[in-house]
Amino acid sequence: MPTFTNESDPLEVMKNLLEDNWVVFEDIPKPANILVANDPNDPISRVNLNKGDYVIIRAEAQETIRGRGNYHYYDRIYQVSIEFATKESRQRLRNINRAIKAIIWDNIHNFAGYQFIRPLAYVEMMEENLNIWKGKMTIELISQAVPIE
Repeated sequence: MPTFTNESDPLEVMKNLLEDNWVVFEDIPKPANILVANDPNDPISRVNLNKGDYVIIRAEAQETIRGRGNYHYYDRIYQVSIEFATKESRQRLRNINRAIKAIIWDNIHNFAGYQFIRPLAYVEMMEENLNIWKGKMTIELISQAVPIE
């Protein structure tokens, strides 16, 4: 009888990756909230920057599947955005970005269901009159030449 293995949720895998590998420094404490955007227990509306920094992980687009020439293999690409915010300073925002990039580079080939992680872009959004600094990193989760099951 064939066996069935549950496919992991890439957003939850990314959340666990950040939580398990965050290295705390004085200038970069672990965020108070690391949330998956579709988590019904922690809706985004409940994020409070007075309690600390936050990170929100969400799907940026649908998973793209591209067939290979002979259709015995395919490529999988899934875009994920990692949004984060702080009320401390712009430097703290940049430090959070650096910490997330370091976790991604350390685990570039260690992501369940995908062969590697590729950072694509980083954007800063500042609301200085409110003392809120936000950033958004877009990454791709990629598997190439996956055999058709």
